[in-house]
Amino acid sequence: NIFNIISWLVVFAVWYFLRSSALEGTRSTDEIGIIPFFENIQTIPALFGKFFLPIKMFVLSSFELFTVFAGLIFLGLIIYLVSKNRSEKDYRPFFGLFWFLLLITPSLFVRIANVDDFFDYAEHRIYLPMIGILITTIEILRHRKIDYSKKMVQIIFLLLIITLGIRSFIYSQDFRDRYTFWGKMVETFPKKSRGYLDLGKGYLRQGEYKRAEELYKHGLALNPDNKNLYIDLSILYLKTKNYPGAAQASQMALRLDSLDPIANYNYGKVMYYQGQIKQAIFHFERA
Repeated sequence: NIFNIISWLVVFAVWYFLRSSALEGTRSTDEIGIIPFFENIQTIPALFGKFFLPIKMFVLSSFELFTVFAGLIFLGLIIYLVSKNRSEKDYRPFFGLFWFLLLITPSLFVRIANVDDFFDYAEHRIYLPMIGILITTIEILRHRKIDYSKKMVQIIFLLLIITLGIRSFIYSQDFRDRYTFWGKMVETFPKKSRGYLDLGKGYLRQGEYKRAEELYKHGLALNPDNKNLYIDLSILYLKTKNYPGAAQASQMALRLDSLDPIANYNYGKVMYYQGQIKQAIFHFERA
């Protein structure tokens, strides 16, 4: 295996050099390192909790106490059962846990910057690592000598499949349209501003400006540092020809990120409509 290891190290070194060269001078939206890892470490018990108790499901999930606590209980129980049933000749339960940790850990070192209001972990991350949990669970059941020919065992598994099937069908209804989708986000995580932002986008596109404005302002009350809410609010005010409001919203976005191209473009439009051509040109060129 020495040759294989050396080959992979060479491949990794070449990839890292080429990637670094390609990204030189660009603005990264990610934090990468040990600090994001410790911020994201809750992902491990959270995903265990969602795997065994799939409630509060949403593609932009947030850490919440129940799921993390439930995950810690299930994770502790699995580790206990694996250790209790360990034999020198059978490491398949450990292989399942290793599979899960190997595939979930790299993503924990990356965190999108400035979006703590919604980005903690995403449920789609568990699809491939989930196979490891299944392997470990199956091996634990095998060690417990579960007799699958017994009627009671078959009934329990059938009820489990039916329950999860119904749960999946109900969850799929949340994806009907953008209003249902982001409305569910607001309902599930009412203290997170991201849902109000994207639900507002839907109403903005439909021309329902009053409803969109209410949602944006609600989101800003929850997170006044979300520049995207100010950006969308400035677009709304531009559409309704409320130029002072558009100027104020654009300035707030620029105060949070002076290099944001959309915020500069919106502020440039405000300046243009108000006859301040030099300032408009400056912000257009910056955008």
